[in-house]
Amino acid sequence: MYRHKNGVSLRFAGIPRSFWYSLAFAGSFLAIYLAWLLSVNVFHIVRRNGAFGDSAVTIGAFASLILAWIGTRHSSGWLQRRFHLWVPLAFSVALLCQGVGNAIFTYYNAYMPEELPAPGMLLILGTYPALLVGIFLLPRDAGKSKVPLRILIDSLMLIMTLITFSWYFVLGPILFENRTMPIAGTVVNAAYALFDLLLISCLILLSRSITRRGLRNAVRGLSLAMILFVLMDSILLYKVLHGDLDTTWISLGWIGGNFALALSLQVLRWQSTDAKITRALMLDATTLEAMPIWRSLLPYALIPLVLVLVFSLWRIDRTSILAIVTYCCSLLLLLLVFIKQFLTIHEIHEFNRVLQRLQSIVEEKNGALKQANAHLEALATTDPLTGLPNHRALFENLEKEVERSRRYGHPLAILFFDGDHFKRVNDTHGHSAGDAVLRELGSRAKSVLRGGDTIGRYGGEEFMVLLPETDLPLARE
Repeated sequence: MYRHKNGVSLRFAGIPRSFWYSLAFAGSFLAIYLAWLLSVNVFHIVRRNGAFGDSAVTIGAFASLILAWIGTRHSSGWLQRRFHLWVPLAFSVALLCQGVGNAIFTYYNAYMPEELPAPGMLLILGTYPALLVGIFLLPRDAGKSKVPLRILIDSLMLIMTLITFSWYFVLGPILFENRTMPIAGTVVNAAYALFDLLLISCLILLSRSITRRGLRNAVRGLSLAMILFVLMDSILLYKVLHGDLDTTWISLGWIGGNFALALSLQVLRWQSTDAKITRALMLDATTLEAMPIWRSLLPYALIPLVLVLVFSLWRIDRTSILAIVTYCCSLLLLLLVFIKQFLTIHEIHEFNRVLQRLQSIVEEKNGALKQANAHLEALATTDPLTGLPNHRALFENLEKEVERSRRYGHPLAILFFDGDHFKRVNDTHGHSAGDAVLRELGSRAKSVLRGGDTIGRYGGEEFMVLLPETDLPLARE
Protein backbone atom coordinates (compact mmCIF):
# COMPACT_ATOMS: atom_id res chain seq x y z
CA MET A 1 0.00 0.00 0.00
CA TYR A 2 2.83 2.39 0.85
CA ARG A 3 4.56 1.75 -2.45
CA HIS A 4 1.31 2.28 -4.34
CA LYS A 5 0.63 5.61 -2.62
CA ASN A 6 4.22 6.67 -3.13
CA GLY A 7 4.00 5.86 -6.85
CA VAL A 8 0.76 7.83 -7.19
CA SER A 9 2.23 10.83 -5.37
CA LEU A 10 5.30 10.77 -7.59
CA ARG A 11 3.11 10.56 -10.67
CA PHE A 12 1.23 13.76 -9.75
CA ALA A 13 4.15 15.54 -8.11
CA GLY A 14 5.46 17.12 -11.32
CA ILE A 15 2.11 18.45 -12.56
CA PRO A 16 2.05 22.27 -12.34
CA ARG A 17 -0.80 24.12 -10.65
CA SER A 18 -1.67 25.90 -13.87
CA PHE A 19 -2.77 22.56 -15.36
CA TRP A 20 -5.15 21.90 -12.43
CA TYR A 21 -6.55 25.44 -12.69
CA SER A 22 -7.07 24.98 -16.44
CA LEU A 23 -8.72 21.61 -15.88
CA ALA A 24 -11.02 23.13 -13.24
CA PHE A 25 -11.96 25.98 -15.59
CA ALA A 26 -12.74 23.57 -18.44
CA GLY A 27 -14.83 21.36 -16.18
CA SER A 28 -16.74 24.36 -14.80
CA PHE A 29 -17.43 25.68 -18.31
CA LEU A 30 -18.75 22.31 -19.48
CA ALA A 31 -20.85 21.91 -16.31
CA ILE A 32 -22.44 25.35 -16.75
CA TYR A 33 -23.27 24.65 -20.40
CA LEU A 34 -24.67 21.23 -19.56
CA ALA A 35 -26.78 22.73 -16.76
CA TRP A 36 -28.15 25.29 -19.22
CA LEU A 37 -29.04 22.55 -21.71
CA LEU A 38 -30.87 20.58 -19.02
CA SER A 39 -32.73 23.66 -17.84
CA VAL A 40 -33.82 24.41 -21.41
CA ASN A 41 -35.32 20.93 -21.75
CA VAL A 42 -36.89 20.96 -18.29
CA PHE A 43 -38.42 24.47 -18.40
CA HIS A 44 -38.99 24.52 -22.20
CA ILE A 45 -37.11 27.77 -22.75
CA VAL A 46 -37.48 29.10 -26.29
CA ARG A 47 -34.10 29.45 -28.04
CA ARG A 48 -32.90 30.26 -31.53
CA ASN A 49 -31.84 27.28 -33.62
CA GLY A 50 -28.17 26.61 -32.81
CA ALA A 51 -27.27 30.23 -31.97
CA PHE A 52 -26.50 29.60 -28.31
CA GLY A 53 -24.56 26.44 -29.09
CA ASP A 54 -22.41 28.22 -31.69
CA SER A 55 -21.74 31.11 -29.31
CA ALA A 56 -20.73 28.64 -26.57
CA VAL A 57 -18.33 26.90 -28.98
CA THR A 58 -16.90 30.32 -29.90
CA ILE A 59 -16.24 31.22 -26.26
CA GLY A 60 -14.84 27.73 -25.56
CA ALA A 61 -12.54 27.90 -28.59
CA PHE A 62 -11.08 31.30 -27.62
CA ALA A 63 -10.74 30.19 -23.97
CA SER A 64 -8.94 27.04 -25.14
CA LEU A 65 -6.68 29.21 -27.29
CA ILE A 66 -5.59 31.07 -24.15
CA LEU A 67 -5.19 27.86 -22.12
CA ALA A 68 -3.05 26.31 -24.85
CA TRP A 69 -0.29 28.90 -24.32
CA ILE A 70 -0.16 28.76 -20.52
CA GLY A 71 3.28 27.67 -19.33
CA THR A 72 5.13 28.60 -22.52
CA ARG A 73 8.84 29.25 -22.03
CA HIS A 74 11.60 30.53 -24.26
CA SER A 75 13.79 27.62 -25.39
CA SER A 76 16.82 27.39 -27.65
CA GLY A 77 16.91 23.74 -28.70
CA TRP A 78 15.11 22.70 -31.87
CA LEU A 79 13.17 19.95 -30.04
CA GLN A 80 12.10 22.36 -27.30
CA ARG A 81 11.05 24.93 -29.88
CA ARG A 82 8.99 22.22 -31.51
CA PHE A 83 7.23 21.53 -28.21
CA HIS A 84 6.84 25.17 -27.14
CA LEU A 85 6.24 26.99 -30.41
CA TRP A 86 5.46 25.10 -33.59
CA VAL A 87 3.13 22.39 -32.27
CA PRO A 88 1.04 24.82 -30.13
CA LEU A 89 1.02 27.31 -33.01
CA ALA A 90 -0.47 24.79 -35.44
CA PHE A 91 -3.16 23.69 -33.00
CA SER A 92 -3.82 27.34 -32.04
CA VAL A 93 -4.56 28.12 -35.68
CA ALA A 94 -7.11 25.30 -35.59
CA LEU A 95 -8.72 26.74 -32.44
CA LEU A 96 -8.73 30.23 -33.97
CA CYS A 97 -10.40 28.98 -37.16
CA GLN A 98 -13.03 27.17 -35.12
CA GLY A 99 -13.67 30.17 -32.86
CA VAL A 100 -14.01 32.70 -35.70
CA GLY A 101 -16.00 30.24 -37.83
CA ASN A 102 -18.50 29.56 -35.04
CA ALA A 103 -18.76 33.28 -34.36
CA ILE A 104 -19.84 33.74 -38.00
CA PHE A 105 -22.31 30.85 -37.55
CA THR A 106 -23.70 32.61 -34.47
CA TYR A 107 -24.21 35.83 -36.44
CA TYR A 108 -25.94 34.06 -39.31
CA ASN A 109 -28.18 32.01 -37.00
CA ALA A 110 -29.18 35.14 -35.09
CA TYR A 111 -29.69 37.63 -37.93
CA MET A 112 -29.69 35.72 -41.26
CA PRO A 113 -31.03 32.23 -40.50
CA GLU A 114 -32.17 31.63 -44.07
CA GLU A 115 -28.73 32.15 -45.65
CA LEU A 116 -25.86 29.67 -45.84
CA PRO A 117 -22.91 30.80 -43.65
CA ALA A 118 -20.29 30.02 -46.30
CA PRO A 119 -17.43 32.03 -44.68
CA GLY A 120 -17.98 30.25 -41.38
CA MET A 121 -18.03 26.83 -43.06
CA LEU A 122 -14.75 27.55 -44.87
CA LEU A 123 -13.09 28.80 -41.69
CA ILE A 124 -14.16 25.76 -39.69
CA LEU A 125 -13.00 23.59 -42.58
CA GLY A 126 -9.58 25.22 -42.17
CA THR A 127 -9.45 23.70 -38.70
CA TYR A 128 -8.60 20.29 -40.13
CA PRO A 129 -5.44 21.15 -42.13
CA ALA A 130 -4.11 22.95 -39.04
CA LEU A 131 -4.84 19.89 -36.88
CA LEU A 132 -3.06 17.65 -39.39
CA VAL A 133 -0.01 19.95 -39.41
CA GLY A 134 0.07 19.86 -35.59
CA ILE A 135 -0.10 16.05 -35.59
CA PHE A 136 2.74 15.73 -38.09
CA LEU A 137 4.88 18.18 -36.11
CA LEU A 138 4.75 15.95 -33.03
CA PRO A 139 8.20 14.35 -32.60
CA ARG A 140 8.23 10.60 -33.01
CA ASP A 141 10.55 8.07 -31.41
CA ALA A 142 13.73 7.42 -33.35
CA GLY A 143 13.31 3.68 -32.86
CA LYS A 144 9.74 3.83 -34.17
CA SER A 145 10.42 5.64 -37.45
CA LYS A 146 9.74 2.39 -39.29
CA VAL A 147 6.41 0.96 -38.24
CA PRO A 148 6.32 -2.89 -38.37
CA LEU A 149 4.12 -4.32 -41.10
CA ARG A 150 1.82 -6.09 -38.63
CA ILE A 151 1.12 -2.85 -36.76
CA LEU A 152 0.57 -1.07 -40.07
CA ILE A 153 -1.98 -3.72 -41.09
CA ASP A 154 -3.76 -3.27 -37.73
CA SER A 155 -3.96 0.47 -38.36
CA LEU A 156 -5.24 -0.08 -41.91
CA MET A 157 -7.94 -2.43 -40.59
CA LEU A 158 -9.18 0.25 -38.21
CA ILE A 159 -9.04 2.88 -40.94
CA MET A 160 -10.91 0.68 -43.45
CA THR A 161 -13.60 -0.04 -40.85
CA LEU A 162 -14.08 3.68 -40.26
CA ILE A 163 -14.15 4.32 -44.01
CA THR A 164 -16.88 1.70 -44.45
CA PHE A 165 -19.14 3.25 -41.81
CA SER A 166 -18.36 6.80 -42.91
CA TRP A 167 -19.19 5.99 -46.52
CA TYR A 168 -22.50 4.31 -45.78
CA PHE A 169 -23.83 6.72 -43.15
CA VAL A 170 -22.22 10.07 -44.08
CA LEU A 171 -20.07 10.44 -47.18
CA GLY A 172 -22.12 8.33 -49.59
CA PRO A 173 -25.47 9.95 -48.73
CA ILE A 174 -23.89 13.42 -49.01
CA LEU A 175 -22.61 12.73 -52.52
CA PHE A 176 -25.42 10.64 -54.02
CA GLU A 177 -28.63 10.88 -51.99
CA ASN A 178 -28.95 14.53 -50.95
CA ARG A 179 -30.45 16.31 -53.99
CA THR A 180 -31.71 19.47 -52.24
CA MET A 181 -28.38 20.76 -50.90
CA PRO A 182 -26.44 23.25 -53.08
CA ILE A 183 -23.27 22.04 -54.76
CA ALA A 184 -21.08 24.23 -52.53
CA GLY A 185 -22.66 22.80 -49.40
CA THR A 186 -22.25 19.26 -50.72
CA VAL A 187 -18.57 19.85 -51.45
CA VAL A 188 -17.94 21.36 -48.02
CA ASN A 189 -19.77 18.58 -46.19
CA ALA A 190 -17.91 15.94 -48.20
CA ALA A 191 -14.66 17.72 -47.32
CA TYR A 192 -15.64 17.55 -43.65
CA ALA A 193 -16.14 13.78 -43.89
CA LEU A 194 -12.89 13.24 -45.80
CA PHE A 195 -10.88 15.39 -43.37
CA ASP A 196 -12.40 13.45 -40.46
CA LEU A 197 -11.23 10.18 -42.00
CA LEU A 198 -7.77 11.59 -42.68
CA LEU A 199 -7.55 12.97 -39.16
CA ILE A 200 -8.45 9.68 -37.51
CA SER A 201 -6.13 7.75 -39.83
CA CYS A 202 -3.16 9.98 -39.00
CA LEU A 203 -3.99 9.75 -35.31
CA ILE A 204 -4.08 5.94 -35.43
CA LEU A 205 -0.70 5.79 -37.16
CA LEU A 206 0.71 8.39 -34.76
CA SER A 207 -0.39 6.44 -31.69
CA ARG A 208 1.44 3.36 -33.03
CA SER A 209 4.68 5.30 -33.65
CA ILE A 210 5.05 6.92 -30.20
CA THR A 211 6.11 4.88 -27.16
CA ARG A 212 7.60 7.48 -24.81
CA ARG A 213 5.44 7.98 -21.75
CA GLY A 214 5.42 11.78 -21.82
CA LEU A 215 4.33 11.91 -25.45
CA ARG A 216 1.81 9.11 -24.89
CA ASN A 217 0.02 11.18 -22.23
CA ALA A 218 -0.22 14.13 -24.60
CA VAL A 219 -1.35 11.88 -27.47
CA ARG A 220 -4.13 10.48 -25.28
CA GLY A 221 -5.46 14.00 -24.79
CA LEU A 222 -5.12 14.74 -28.50
CA SER A 223 -6.86 11.48 -29.32
CA LEU A 224 -9.79 12.41 -27.07
CA ALA A 225 -10.04 15.81 -28.75
CA MET A 226 -9.90 14.37 -32.28
CA ILE A 227 -12.42 11.64 -31.48
CA LEU A 228 -14.83 14.25 -30.10
CA PHE A 229 -14.36 16.45 -33.18
CA VAL A 230 -14.89 13.57 -35.62
CA LEU A 231 -17.83 12.13 -33.67
CA MET A 232 -19.60 15.48 -33.45
CA ASP A 233 -18.95 16.18 -37.14
CA SER A 234 -20.38 12.80 -38.11
CA ILE A 235 -23.49 13.37 -35.99
CA LEU A 236 -23.93 16.85 -37.48
CA LEU A 237 -23.58 15.61 -41.06
CA TYR A 238 -26.07 12.82 -40.37
CA LYS A 239 -28.53 15.34 -38.93
CA VAL A 240 -28.01 17.71 -41.87
CA LEU A 241 -28.87 14.88 -44.25
CA HIS A 242 -32.18 14.47 -42.41
CA GLY A 243 -32.96 18.21 -42.27
CA ASP A 244 -32.08 18.78 -38.60
CA LEU A 245 -29.75 21.79 -38.16
CA ASP A 246 -29.86 22.07 -34.37
CA THR A 247 -26.30 21.90 -32.95
CA THR A 248 -27.02 22.76 -29.32
CA TRP A 249 -26.21 19.36 -27.84
CA ILE A 250 -23.49 18.64 -30.39
CA SER A 251 -21.71 21.82 -29.30
CA LEU A 252 -21.00 20.16 -25.95
CA GLY A 253 -18.69 17.71 -27.70
CA TRP A 254 -16.92 20.43 -29.68
CA ILE A 255 -16.32 22.44 -26.52
CA GLY A 256 -14.94 19.37 -24.76
CA GLY A 257 -12.67 18.65 -27.72
CA ASN A 258 -11.30 22.22 -27.65
CA PHE A 259 -10.49 22.00 -23.95
CA ALA A 260 -8.96 18.53 -24.36
CA LEU A 261 -6.74 19.91 -27.13
CA ALA A 262 -5.56 22.83 -24.96
CA LEU A 263 -4.89 20.63 -21.92
CA SER A 264 -2.95 18.09 -23.99
CA LEU A 265 -0.71 20.92 -25.24
CA GLN A 266 0.00 21.88 -21.63
CA VAL A 267 0.88 18.26 -20.83
CA LEU A 268 3.17 18.12 -23.84
CA ARG A 269 4.90 21.33 -22.80
CA TRP A 270 5.53 20.77 -19.09
CA GLN A 271 6.60 17.18 -19.52
CA SER A 272 9.13 18.22 -22.15
CA THR A 273 10.68 20.85 -19.83
CA ASP A 274 10.95 18.75 -16.66
CA ALA A 275 14.53 17.40 -16.44
CA LYS A 276 13.56 14.30 -14.47
CA ILE A 277 10.78 13.43 -16.89
CA THR A 278 13.08 14.13 -19.84
CA ARG A 279 15.56 11.57 -18.51
CA ALA A 280 12.68 9.14 -17.98
CA LEU A 281 11.57 9.72 -21.59
CA MET A 282 15.07 8.97 -22.83
CA LEU A 283 15.07 5.72 -20.87
CA ASP A 284 11.61 4.87 -22.14
CA ALA A 285 12.73 5.27 -25.74
CA THR A 286 15.23 2.44 -25.35
CA THR A 287 12.89 0.10 -23.51
CA LEU A 288 10.98 -2.55 -25.44
CA GLU A 289 7.43 -2.79 -24.19
CA ALA A 290 4.98 -5.53 -24.97
CA MET A 291 1.81 -4.46 -26.75
CA PRO A 292 -1.28 -4.65 -24.51
CA ILE A 293 -3.78 -7.32 -25.43
CA TRP A 294 -6.55 -4.76 -25.97
CA ARG A 295 -4.52 -3.03 -28.68
CA SER A 296 -4.07 -6.34 -30.47
CA LEU A 297 -7.82 -7.05 -30.35
CA LEU A 298 -8.92 -3.51 -31.18
CA PRO A 299 -8.76 -3.94 -35.01
CA TYR A 300 -11.23 -6.84 -34.73
CA ALA A 301 -13.69 -5.07 -32.42
CA LEU A 302 -15.73 -3.34 -35.14
CA ILE A 303 -15.60 -6.13 -37.74
CA PRO A 304 -18.82 -7.82 -36.44
CA LEU A 305 -20.66 -4.51 -36.92
CA VAL A 306 -19.33 -4.29 -40.48
CA LEU A 307 -20.60 -7.81 -41.16
CA VAL A 308 -24.02 -6.94 -39.74
CA LEU A 309 -24.09 -3.83 -41.97
CA VAL A 310 -23.13 -5.83 -45.08
CA PHE A 311 -25.70 -8.60 -44.51
CA SER A 312 -28.44 -6.10 -43.75
CA LEU A 313 -27.59 -4.07 -46.85
CA TRP A 314 -27.46 -7.22 -49.02
CA ARG A 315 -31.11 -7.95 -48.23
CA ILE A 316 -32.41 -4.52 -49.24
CA ASP A 317 -29.94 -3.06 -51.78
CA ARG A 318 -27.41 -4.73 -54.07
CA THR A 319 -26.99 -2.43 -57.05
CA SER A 320 -26.76 1.19 -55.85
CA ILE A 321 -23.42 2.97 -55.76
CA LEU A 322 -23.78 3.29 -51.98
CA ALA A 323 -24.10 -0.48 -51.60
CA ILE A 324 -21.37 -1.34 -54.14
CA VAL A 325 -18.76 0.87 -52.45
CA THR A 326 -19.77 -0.54 -49.06
CA TYR A 327 -19.22 -4.08 -50.36
CA CYS A 328 -15.84 -3.10 -51.82
CA CYS A 329 -14.72 -1.57 -48.52
CA SER A 330 -15.84 -4.72 -46.71
CA LEU A 331 -13.89 -6.92 -49.14
CA LEU A 332 -10.77 -4.80 -48.60
CA LEU A 333 -11.26 -5.15 -44.86
CA LEU A 334 -11.59 -8.93 -45.24
CA LEU A 335 -8.41 -8.98 -47.33
CA LEU A 336 -6.57 -7.06 -44.61
CA VAL A 337 -7.80 -9.58 -42.04
CA PHE A 338 -6.41 -12.45 -44.14
CA ILE A 339 -3.09 -10.61 -44.54
CA LYS A 340 -2.98 -10.01 -40.79
CA GLN A 341 -3.59 -13.70 -40.07
CA PHE A 342 -0.91 -14.71 -42.56
CA LEU A 343 1.57 -12.34 -40.93
CA THR A 344 0.63 -13.65 -37.50
CA ILE A 345 1.20 -17.27 -38.56
CA HIS A 346 4.49 -16.27 -40.21
CA GLU A 347 5.62 -14.49 -37.03
CA ILE A 348 4.69 -17.53 -34.93
CA HIS A 349 6.79 -19.78 -37.20
CA GLU A 350 9.69 -17.33 -37.04
CA PHE A 351 9.33 -17.14 -33.28
CA ASN A 352 9.39 -20.94 -32.98
CA ARG A 353 12.45 -21.07 -35.23
CA VAL A 354 14.21 -18.53 -33.05
CA LEU A 355 13.21 -20.45 -29.92
CA GLN A 356 14.61 -23.69 -31.37
CA ARG A 357 17.85 -21.95 -32.30
CA LEU A 358 18.10 -20.45 -28.83
CA GLN A 359 17.35 -23.83 -27.27
CA SER A 360 20.14 -25.46 -29.26
CA ILE A 361 22.51 -22.67 -28.21
CA VAL A 362 21.50 -23.11 -24.57
CA GLU A 363 22.02 -26.87 -24.77
CA GLU A 364 25.43 -26.32 -26.36
CA LYS A 365 26.36 -23.85 -23.66
CA ASN A 366 25.14 -26.25 -20.96
CA GLY A 367 27.27 -29.04 -22.41
CA ALA A 368 30.32 -26.79 -22.50
CA LEU A 369 29.57 -25.72 -18.93
CA LYS A 370 29.37 -29.34 -17.77
CA GLN A 371 32.68 -30.11 -19.43
CA ALA A 372 34.25 -27.04 -17.82
CA ASN A 373 32.90 -28.03 -14.42
CA ALA A 374 34.21 -31.58 -14.84
CA HIS A 375 37.59 -30.16 -15.85
CA LEU A 376 37.65 -27.86 -12.83
CA GLU A 377 36.66 -30.71 -10.55
CA ALA A 378 39.43 -32.82 -12.02
CA LEU A 379 41.92 -30.00 -11.48
CA ALA A 380 40.79 -29.68 -7.87
CA THR A 381 41.17 -33.41 -7.07
CA THR A 382 44.02 -34.57 -9.34
CA ASP A 383 47.75 -34.09 -8.93
CA PRO A 384 48.93 -32.39 -12.14
CA LEU A 385 52.35 -34.14 -12.14
CA THR A 386 51.42 -37.78 -11.65
CA GLY A 387 47.75 -37.75 -12.65
CA LEU A 388 46.91 -39.45 -9.34
CA PRO A 389 44.48 -38.15 -6.70
CA ASN A 390 45.99 -35.27 -4.75
CA HIS A 391 46.16 -34.70 -1.00
CA ARG A 392 42.61 -33.34 -0.83
CA ALA A 393 41.08 -36.20 -2.82
CA LEU A 394 43.00 -38.76 -0.73
CA PHE A 395 41.58 -37.46 2.54
CA GLU A 396 38.06 -37.36 1.12
CA ASN A 397 38.38 -41.01 0.08
CA LEU A 398 39.99 -41.81 3.46
CA GLU A 399 36.99 -40.37 5.34
CA LYS A 400 34.58 -42.40 3.24
CA GLU A 401 36.54 -45.64 3.64
CA VAL A 402 36.98 -45.15 7.40
CA GLU A 403 33.25 -44.54 7.80
CA ARG A 404 32.43 -47.61 5.73
CA SER A 405 34.93 -49.72 7.70
CA ARG A 406 33.41 -48.66 11.02
CA ARG A 407 29.84 -49.20 9.86
CA TYR A 408 30.31 -52.70 8.48
CA GLY A 409 33.28 -53.83 10.60
CA HIS A 410 35.48 -54.51 7.59
CA PRO A 411 39.26 -54.11 7.73
CA LEU A 412 41.03 -51.17 6.14
CA ALA A 413 44.76 -50.79 5.57
CA ILE A 414 46.67 -47.59 4.80
CA LEU A 415 50.16 -47.63 3.27
CA PHE A 416 52.70 -44.83 3.08
CA PHE A 417 55.82 -44.99 0.94
CA ASP A 418 58.25 -42.60 -0.71
CA GLY A 419 61.21 -42.64 -3.02
CA ASP A 420 64.60 -43.24 -1.34
CA HIS A 421 67.30 -40.63 -1.94
CA PHE A 422 64.90 -38.56 -4.03
CA LYS A 423 66.65 -35.32 -3.11
CA ARG A 424 69.92 -36.69 -4.54
CA VAL A 425 68.15 -37.45 -7.84
CA ASN A 426 66.88 -33.84 -8.06
CA ASP A 427 70.29 -32.39 -7.17
CA THR A 428 72.23 -34.65 -9.54
CA HIS A 429 69.94 -34.94 -12.57
CA GLY A 430 67.63 -31.93 -12.16
CA HIS A 431 63.96 -31.44 -11.34
CA SER A 432 62.75 -32.73 -14.69
CA ALA A 433 64.34 -36.09 -13.97
CA GLY A 434 62.86 -36.04 -10.46
CA ASP A 435 59.41 -35.40 -11.91
CA ALA A 436 59.85 -38.34 -14.28
CA VAL A 437 60.85 -40.56 -11.37
CA LEU A 438 57.73 -39.55 -9.43
CA ARG A 439 55.49 -40.27 -12.41
CA GLU A 440 57.09 -43.66 -12.97
CA LEU A 441 56.90 -44.51 -9.27
CA GLY A 442 53.21 -43.68 -9.09
CA SER A 443 52.47 -45.54 -12.33
CA ARG A 444 54.24 -48.75 -11.21
CA ALA A 445 52.60 -48.67 -7.80
CA LYS A 446 49.16 -48.23 -9.37
CA SER A 447 49.73 -51.11 -11.78
CA VAL A 448 50.14 -53.67 -8.97
CA LEU A 449 47.07 -52.58 -6.98
CA ARG A 450 43.57 -54.02 -7.13
CA GLY A 451 40.64 -52.30 -8.79
CA GLY A 452 39.10 -51.03 -5.53
CA ASP A 453 42.39 -49.73 -4.09
CA THR A 454 43.29 -46.02 -4.21
CA ILE A 455 46.74 -44.52 -4.57
CA GLY A 456 47.50 -40.83 -4.55
CA ARG A 457 50.29 -38.36 -4.01
CA TYR A 458 50.34 -37.36 -0.37
CA GLY A 459 52.93 -34.60 -0.82
CA GLY A 460 56.46 -34.22 -2.19
CA GLU A 461 57.79 -37.70 -2.95
CA GLU A 462 55.34 -39.37 -0.51
CA PHE A 463 52.46 -41.54 -1.67
CA MET A 464 49.51 -43.00 0.24
CA VAL A 465 47.54 -46.13 -0.64
CA LEU A 466 44.07 -47.04 0.67
CA LEU A 467 43.42 -50.79 0.79
CA PRO A 468 39.78 -51.54 1.72
CA GLU A 469 38.84 -55.11 2.78
CA THR A 470 42.50 -55.71 3.67
CA ASP A 471 43.86 -56.71 7.07
CA LEU A 472 47.40 -56.12 8.32
CA PRO A 473 49.01 -59.45 7.22
CA LEU A 474 47.53 -59.13 3.74
CA ALA A 475 48.69 -55.53 3.49
CA ARG A 476 52.27 -56.55 4.40
CA GLU A 477 52.27 -59.12 1.66
